[in-house]
Amino acid sequence: PNQFLFGDDGKPMINSEQGIAATNEYVASLAHHSPDAISWGWPEQYGNFAKGGAAMTCAFSNLPKFLDNAGNKDSAVTGKIGSMLPPGREIGGKLISRSVLWFSLTGMISSQSKNQEVAYLLLQWLGSARIYAWMSANPGGYLDPFRLSDFSDPLVRQTYHAYHMDVVRETVARTVPTINYPGATAFHNALDENLMAALTKAKTSEQAMADTEAEWKKIARRTGEDKLLEAIKTNKEAWPTVLDPIV
Repeated sequence: PNQFLFGDDGKPMINSEQGIAATNEYVASLAHHSPDAISWGWPEQYGNFAKGGAAMTCAFSNLPKFLDNAGNKDSAVTGKIGSMLPPGREIGGKLISRSVLWFSLTGMISSQSKNQEVAYLLLQWLGSARIYAWMSANPGGYLDPFRLSDFSDPLVRQTYHAYHMDVVRETVARTVPTINYPGATAFHNALDENLMAALTKAKTSEQAMADTEAEWKKIARRTGEDKLLEAIKTNKEAWPTVLDPIV
């Protein structure tokens, strides 16, 4: 039931009936946004939501941690936030719900480091279940939970809220991996630029997807099509297969 971004032959599949429909729905969603939302980043989004400026939003998993927080005197939504699974479509008698989680910050070691092994051991320690969960649970922390052990950790569930961690855990099972093969940044930028053109009515949804496809083909040729095929295949293996009953 998944609509993949690329076929097994490496050709983009975004300029399709489904891709155009998704773009149309994305453009139509502006009618339910704040007038200047198109120019916002997440700080403006969080501030607006905290003031009760939106009934629903799609945000990072730390939104309840900061806004459903009695210590945040600027939040008008403390005690009023809920967390839900992503919406879906009815296909073949089942509900197909899909989300996406962006890859998080990554710790790396410089090839010029004089203490590579020590740095590696530090990263290994920081990434261990107990220490990482402790850093996530820190009220001022920036690293969000992402492992099953994080979702069940008492301190994490207290800071991020149990109701939210249960939903995030189930959302992960329905999560599509982002483009993570060679040329990823270029692929994302091409799509982003064309979606913005559609949002501002500089292009129709059809033209935006056609231009995205054309740009993706250029990026693939530049990157090396043969190099992409195995990466695309591996990426597809990580796509979710969860089908929910229609209630």
